[in-house]
Amino acid sequence: MSSDDWGRPDPEGWRASSGEDGGDRANHADGHANGAGGWVAHGGVVRWEAGEEEDLQEDAPLREEAQSPWAAEDFELPLGAPAAPRVRAVRAWLARRRQRETGLIGELLLERRRLYPAAEDGASTPADDEANPLALALAGAQAAADEYETLLGLLEDARAHGGPQSVLIEFHLTLDERLAALAADPAAPDEFAERALYAPLTEEAAAARAAAPAPTPRARAEWEGRASAILATRQRVERVTATEEGE
Repeated sequence: MSSDDWGRPDPEGWRASSGEDGGDRANHADGHANGAGGWVAHGGVVRWEAGEEEDLQEDAPLREEAQSPWAAEDFELPLGAPAAPRVRAVRAWLARRRQRETGLIGELLLERRRLYPAAEDGASTPADDEANPLALALAGAQAAADEYETLLGLLEDARAHGGPQSVLIEFHLTLDERLAALAADPAAPDEFAERALYAPLTEEAAAARAAAPAPTPRARAEWEGRASAILATRQRVERVTATEEGE
């Protein structure tokens, strides 16, 4: 499922001319070729051999990880790779996503300043209208950045309290719990629960959602920002934990 299925524009659309993703796809499609390690046979025994970029780097600073090959959208690990490099590939990717949403917020604020310079002096402008597209884009970007920050913290908690083998299992369950909470939000589309969780809301949750006041445009934008972040993160986890080619 695309993280953009729920109405939020692609954040990269605001910086379409930058071309900053091209390097990822061109240079880092193969994890083993970029230091992620691989399976090596020694005397008939096959074992995992850590790559130069993998060894002792599981706790690398997030700023560095966000710029590393591990954060690339199409970064590939060899089939059957151990749990630790898989966790690292999720952690680095989350750091990059948070960084990009934060950068997008800065770009949108600059655009608001350009379009509505009077706002700097406290004057009322169209940007103050809750339904203003720029205001909604800012609300969505801020919600997504906050969600990625939260998810990074939850991943770190899972790493601190469990072994590598269980981290992404626990984290995936946490993502599903957060999606379930979003599905019960009044801003959620009616079909969100079944499409994201493959099950309808409980009768109690559906009744509470139906009785809630209609969400504002800002609330919808914030919901879309959070939903896009969680869905994209779940896709990342499923990608790096796939055990068979094409799974």
